[in-house]
Amino acid sequence: MTELPGHINPEREAYRAFLAMLADPDYREAVKHRSAAVLDSQLIRFGRRMPGPGFGELAATDNIID
Repeated sequence: MTELPGHINPEREAYRAFLAMLADPDYREAVKHRSAAVLDSQLIRFGRRMPGPGFGELAATDNIID
């Protein structure tokens, strides 16, 4: 890509922003927790079930809906 004087190259600017993010101490601290969460991730079963009385709760019978 030809550089024009006084013209901003969005690809280079995005790359600079990415490098700045990687060097940011707050990001470096937070990414540790993100990486740990990925290591400890578990599969979540998605299926149709009878809803319970509260958010995320299943009905007492816990029957799968056909």
